[in-house]
Amino acid sequence: MELSHARVIALPAEFDATSLRALEVAFGEPDGRVLVLSGHAPGTTFCRGLSLEQAAASADPDAARRSLQRFADLLVLLTELPVPRVAAVDGAAIGGGVGFAAACDVVLATPRATFALPELLWGFFPASIWPVLSDRVAGRALEALALQGHSIDAAEALRIGLIDRIVPVHALEQAVRQLVRSVARGDATCLAPLRTWRRRQASRPLREAILEGGSITAALVARPSTQRRLQRYLDGEAPWT
Repeated sequence: MELSHARVIALPAEFDATSLRALEVAFGEPDGRVLVLSGHAPGTTFCRGLSLEQAAASADPDAARRSLQRFADLLVLLTELPVPRVAAVDGAAIGGGVGFAAACDVVLATPRATFALPELLWGFFPASIWPVLSDRVAGRALEALALQGHSIDAAEALRIGLIDRIVPVHALEQAVRQLVRSVARGDATCLAPLRTWRRRQASRPLREAILEGGSITAALVARPSTQRRLQRYLDGEAPWT
């Protein structure tokens, strides 16, 4: 998939030392465009998360801990990228692969997409990806997904909020292309404060949240870059062109 205004990164089938390092480099070099995460094998596999060999500590417990921490660090890097993030899921997303999709701002999925959190089968739970999952899925539904361990289909993922839209297989690339054009129009410098505010205001009293939100909006509107955008609109230039 090649898209103008976007940087497309195909996730590996599983994260191992080599792919973790490659993605660290890729995520460490944001180029100001929309980031699109695609799957390893469209129609079959989006991403199965961290390789179980990387997590197994039988040979080297320290190496296993380092791999798990590198995965968490990589997920943090993805969440802090100062560009819009889009996931195009066409195949199985498992464990950390579900987390990487959920960390994106918009998740599109085809009817061939499935989602599973099987970690409890091996005696642990997906704590590192839980924060990004809980941003999308309410507590009980998320807990049920983790407890059951089996895959859910795209329709169920849409129902619980894990994805944003189901797209026919043949229309996925065009849907991503249209979405990229839409989100690329916005001012990317607003993304970091928007994401921070979304999380912070959720736990605050309504009155406080509204008043602080007014202060934040006023500060952003006063920026020279925002004023230039407003003036161009007032001069007749539509921001969606």
